[in-house]
Amino acid sequence: MKSANIQLLTFPLFKNTLKVYSSCLVTSFLSLLGYIISVLYISKLNENAIAASGLIESSLATTYVVCFGLLNSVTLLSAKSFGEKNPFKSIEILINSLVYTIPVVLIPCFIIYYSDSIFLSLGQPKEVVSYAYQVLFISIIDFPLAILSFTFSQFLLAQNYQKITVNITIFKFSIQVFLCYFMIHGFADFKGFGLNGLVYTWILTDLIAVLFYITFCYFKFLKSTQISSYSSLIKLGTLLQLFKLGIPSAIESSSVILVYSFIIVIIGWSGVHELTMQQVINQYANIFTTPFSVLMSAGAILAGQGYGELDKSKISIHRKNLLLIGYIQFIFICAVLLSSSNFLVRSYIGSESILTEHEIWITKLMLSLIGIKLIFDIYLWTNMGCLRGMFDVKSPMYIQVLLAYFIQLPCCYILSYNLGYGVTGFVVANIIVTILGAFLMNMRFKQQYINICF
Repeated sequence: MKSANIQLLTFPLFKNTLKVYSSCLVTSFLSLLGYIISVLYISKLNENAIAASGLIESSLATTYVVCFGLLNSVTLLSAKSFGEKNPFKSIEILINSLVYTIPVVLIPCFIIYYSDSIFLSLGQPKEVVSYAYQVLFISIIDFPLAILSFTFSQFLLAQNYQKITVNITIFKFSIQVFLCYFMIHGFADFKGFGLNGLVYTWILTDLIAVLFYITFCYFKFLKSTQISSYSSLIKLGTLLQLFKLGIPSAIESSSVILVYSFIIVIIGWSGVHELTMQQVINQYANIFTTPFSVLMSAGAILAGQGYGELDKSKISIHRKNLLLIGYIQFIFICAVLLSSSNFLVRSYIGSESILTEHEIWITKLMLSLIGIKLIFDIYLWTNMGCLRGMFDVKSPMYIQVLLAYFIQLPCCYILSYNLGYGVTGFVVANIIVTILGAFLMNMRFKQQYINICF
């Protein structure tokens, strides 16, 4: 009888876990796919535009990693207010989150303003920097729209309005895929805007998304309430809490991407061939790792909702459900990587690659090892998300930052450069850090779960 009751209790929770996870997966995967398609469109431009796109990519990646890290706090507080079943608290979180985006938007503007000086000081060609800076300056218009769009999507995902977020993401992706090409290359008598066309497409799609989100939130949350003045909901304590929860995530994310940039430089010391191998591995790793990194987003939302309900059992059940989802995907993705690594590598590099047969074999082997590593990614990302959902944002930061700077970077330097293993050293260092991170995150979650007292 007790077993039957547990099954009745956990099946609806599993459906909810799957619903939240699949929504996070669709939004993340379509964003990544849209970026990959944009890169393919840009590859048909002239050499200066392609070179400038590399500088633009590095600037925007750093900028958005920091901003989205700061906005993780919106997800946590929104999920907690949903678990508390307090609609007025949810509205308060929404209003304060929108105010919170104002200082967050200033970060990319500051980075872009000084980006040309930074690139020139690093010895980049002046004409390429000038081209990149022109495009980046236009993208300042898109930053507020992109950050608002992300804020609304995180708030609604945590409030269990996954359907509207997924629909808007699909709509944005559809417009980007078809409009981006024509904005860049033109059509018939329309010559296109070149690299600027990519930014114009972002501005248009983000503007449409923000208008949809504002309309939905107004009718769903604001219109039905009896609040006379929404400005009265703006509270310094809530804003400070958003900063307090967001800063550790931003530090963690920016540190990881900074260390990765250093690692690329280290691999570059080994030559063009090693960089080419690393690029192949990196592109496929980004695609196949996305379903596992999404476990963190889903874990933060689901654990945050359970934390708001003051229900430890729900946090534990959602975590186990996410691990189960991760195992199922691991079997499928690992099988694809192990059985199709030759096809994947040769499809990417083409028939006229500079890589030798031995280097292609090494690349295939490293890609297979990345597939096996994913079993540890399941524990790493799931426990990290659940820890954040329980409002322990500092532990994941300490673990990730310390491992990145004191384990991954030294190991990569020794293995890739000193010992001359190149990209093999990078993959081995990555596996070591992932295993240690998974173990430490798992231990920290168990300790934090025991210490929670409602």
